[in-house]
Amino acid sequence: LNVGFSRVQEMVWFVLSKPLSEFKGSIGQAMRHFQHVLVTPVASAAQTDPLSPMEKKVLDWIYATQFYQTRADAVEVIPQFPLGEYLRQLDAHYKHPAWRVDFLLSVELATGVVYVVIEYDGFEYHFKKGVDIDVGNHERFLNESDVERQLTLESYGYRFLRLNRFNLGRDPVSTLSERLERM
Repeated sequence: LNVGFSRVQEMVWFVLSKPLSEFKGSIGQAMRHFQHVLVTPVASAAQTDPLSPMEKKVLDWIYATQFYQTRADAVEVIPQFPLGEYLRQLDAHYKHPAWRVDFLLSVELATGVVYVVIEYDGFEYHFKKGVDIDVGNHERFLNESDVERQLTLESYGYRFLRLNRFNLGRDPVSTLSERLERM
């Protein structure tokens, strides 16, 4: 099994002589993993907002994180998810805008599914103008509408991860991974 998978470079074909459910042990586990990979949709850069080039980078960072790498079977990433419309269908009292979130992550855990909203805040559109903003004070100068949106979505049980140039550090992949682990 180890030699077979470690030698594959571009493609591997599986020809089975019996149903997948009849394979036991490591080979059965590996085969079921690959079947899951085939049927699980993977988000692409084409699904991100074309007006926000940073979203493409964030998507790449998500897939490169240790958090995602170790849980790929249990994590789904949905770019540009219409969360406001979804909540409106579930809750007749939902009176907020039809918000669309940059990314919705669903993570299957033993205790249930955890949903994380990931937003990338560009400097031009998400921070107050005319203020000297830096790493130490950036959270105080977010637009009020963005803060309201975050608090509203959190009140519906979604965890919220806000990314921007101030909180991603020098290694965005490891920073994002650490933040997802803490959530």
